[in-house]
Amino acid sequence: MPDTSHSHVYNLLWMAFTGQWRMALWRLGMHWRGVDLSMASLDETGLDPSRAYDYSNSGGPRLKSILGTLNLSRADSIIDLGCGKGGAMITLARYFRQVDGLELSERLIPIARENLRKAGAANTQVFHGDAAEFADFDPYSHIYLSNPFPGTVLRRVLEHVLESLERRPRKLTIIYWIPVDDALLAGMGFRKVREFAHPSLAAAVYESPTASCEPRQAQA
Repeated sequence: MPDTSHSHVYNLLWMAFTGQWRMALWRLGMHWRGVDLSMASLDETGLDPSRAYDYSNSGGPRLKSILGTLNLSRADSIIDLGCGKGGAMITLARYFRQVDGLELSERLIPIARENLRKAGAANTQVFHGDAAEFADFDPYSHIYLSNPFPGTVLRRVLEHVLESLERRPRKLTIIYWIPVDDALLAGMGFRKVREFAHPSLAAAVYESPTASCEPRQAQA
């Protein structure tokens, strides 16, 4: 799935035409370094539409500006679920000690790893796996989502997150890009603490349920 010169030029022109100069310059810089952040359809990723959506990059200046408003610790770790080609991970790597990515498409994983290497994001690693089955959230204090899959998958993710919070009570933050399933998070007890409006690239930040952040009382 190469980022052809024609599609790359078209994307840069579209960004410039719509006033996204910072993103255009960032993408140009990534392109010069050989980083492939082109879109990938489900036909290209080989994934089922009931399990995933098309991949598009969510890293760059807008994500950087959002992260800059949050009270983040460089000592924290984050996992990007449905990390695709690793675009968001490149940006996240500047803010966290460790950035892991989970990706279902075996076709995208080598691209993501090569992108991260070319971008110099040494504090990253990409795993192959199904987000609906992934349960090892204990090492993380943050989760990143760029609307990578349908609500049925997200529900299973949140169930595993709540189980992790029961095992290891802590404050956990979810950074959700294009939060189409906002009601699902609210219904499972996650509290929205920040909102970033945008015509097409809205984002929201959620914190874990208060009850899950406190040690459970021993039964009498």
